[in-house]
Amino acid sequence: MNEISEIKEYAKRNSIPIVMDKGGEFICQTIRERGCKKILEIGSAIGYSSINFANISPDIYVRTIEIDIDRYSRAVDNIRNCGLEDRIKITNEDALDAKVDEKFDLIFIDAAKAQYEKFFEKYKHNLSENGVIITDNLFFHGMVENPELTHNYSTIKLLRKIRKFVSFLQLNPEFKTTINNIGDGVSLSMLNPDFIQPEFKAVTESADEKIAREIKYGHKIYSVLENGKNTGIFSYYKKEDYLVIGLADFFDRDRIEITLRNMLMLVRKDAIANSMHLIKIKLPPEYRFDGIKESGLKPETDGFYIHKL
Repeated sequence: MNEISEIKEYAKRNSIPIVMDKGGEFICQTIRERGCKKILEIGSAIGYSSINFANISPDIYVRTIEIDIDRYSRAVDNIRNCGLEDRIKITNEDALDAKVDEKFDLIFIDAAKAQYEKFFEKYKHNLSENGVIITDNLFFHGMVENPELTHNYSTIKLLRKIRKFVSFLQLNPEFKTTINNIGDGVSLSMLNPDFIQPEFKAVTESADEKIAREIKYGHKIYSVLENGKNTGIFSYYKKEDYLVIGLADFFDRDRIEITLRNMLMLVRKDAIANSMHLIKIKLPPEYRFDGIKESGLKPETDGFYIHKL
């Protein structure tokens, strides 16, 4: 029996949840077809999935997080025994508190089901532009569609949360999601290229066309975040004769700096990646930077106004 088979048998004997065969095959096939090189796994268990992912290609790097110390320790041993400690980085921590600075081609969420929506919202910012987020166990052994199969109160509560998460995926305009009848129910979500942040949409419908043209694609910056390639603006609305730029909606409040040259440059130390990202806004001649107005805003944290001459 090889290492991966032994890990699978150990999980079965000790009632440790691992991805079902068909679900695992679907994820591995997705990795192959999309050429994924960097993978983030939320919920390592004993390392079964991350080892399978890394075994697909020697070019694949896996970052995986496990909260349970016993499972983490077993996963560390399994990864070492498979000779993959150089390509699988595992940490023992709560994924909701973990600091992950990288972008990934595939994010696999397979941890506490009740926290799926929080995991999704936290780690969607770590998704590469063409990446996918996969979640497992959306059918939860058939109980999601057939809740009468259980009378356990805790399980019933969990089923409600899973149904709520499935609804969240299906109604989320920022992503295009398919729910696949594979294994125990597997979702695949990818960024919707046509998605426009509500704040952006409201202003493009009311602001002057010159400004709107300059920042037409600003909503995509948040997903891309590539050094030197970002042009646009995140969040703003028209107020009397000012365009208000609201950075705090999307950025950590203590990480924003503002400088001004011939064009306005917002320089931000990204809370996700330890690098500086430039977001450039070219102002039409009838607009000028007008500093902070008396509204409780702090220049180093909250935003600024652009004044229309």
